[in-house]
Amino acid sequence: MNTSEEKRKLFQKFSEENEDLLPFSLRYSWWNEVVGKSWDLTLISNENQVSAVWPYHIRKRGPWNLIVQPHFTPYSGVFMIYPEGSKASTKISFENKVCEELINQLPDFDELKQNFHLDFKNALPFVWEGFEDIKRYTYLLDLNPEKEIIYENFRANIRKQIQKAEKQIELKEATDSSNLKLAFEGSFQSQNIASPIDDKEIFQRIFDYVSKYKCGQVLEAFDADGNLHAAALFIWDKQQAYYLIGGSVATYKNSGAMSLLMWHGIQLAKEKGLNQFNFEGSSIKAIEKYLRGFGGELHSFSCIFKNNSKTLNLARKVKR
Repeated sequence: MNTSEEKRKLFQKFSEENEDLLPFSLRYSWWNEVVGKSWDLTLISNENQVSAVWPYHIRKRGPWNLIVQPHFTPYSGVFMIYPEGSKASTKISFENKVCEELINQLPDFDELKQNFHLDFKNALPFVWEGFEDIKRYTYLLDLNPEKEIIYENFRANIRKQIQKAEKQIELKEATDSSNLKLAFEGSFQSQNIASPIDDKEIFQRIFDYVSKYKCGQVLEAFDADGNLHAAALFIWDKQQAYYLIGGSVATYKNSGAMSLLMWHGIQLAKEKGLNQFNFEGSSIKAIEKYLRGFGGELHSFSCIFKNNSKTLNLARKVKR
């Protein structure tokens, strides 16, 4: 059995060898530099050649050990490299075997809940082991049509917001993460909800990451008086661009600045020759409606879930 340090070195090697295939949030560098701590992984290797990895984040809540999604890490889960020349039935057999082995390597946990990446399709091995496959959704925008066609496919009110903002808003590239954090937290303040992010340094870690690897950009929206209206962070890998973090300052939430930022993020992704823009969809009805307005297609992905603790369930019922 490999030690944690050995597994991380193998994960790093695997990530470097398969960088073009891996979503950004499944790369070793992301887990090492952004997630940072409280993470481990299961993997399958033969003579230091890795065929599958599954990084996971561990969070302690009272006496309970939870395996959960790290902040601002949209997808994780099992990623595998298939044997060359595999037929469809052989691939499924390989998936079943790999997932079973990785599940068996997991540490003891009270609850596991992870969003698996969009290319993961076979949740049967998890269902057989008592996990649930909960469907979640995102919108993917095809970037192959001409820019004018993409824009015309936006809902009319989105186009009006963009046109309104273009008359009074200036976009600037950020030099640090402070305004991004301010705008993100402002979106929750406007709803009288506390920000769900308890790691206040993560905004700067992500900013430093996209700057270091030249794989993203933070844009800020200001009016003529220098007031911040909104900010957004876009990140990309070899296949997609993602709207990862964003928000509007409560005072200016109706200025259209957020829609203007989205439009610039989409144009940036298209200029880079990427195939898709991922809006990181939300299950919150109002947010889903807003994101749907940009013309993307609805796609589902698996959230794998399992609870092993009756006391955790009881504690949640009492808290309610």
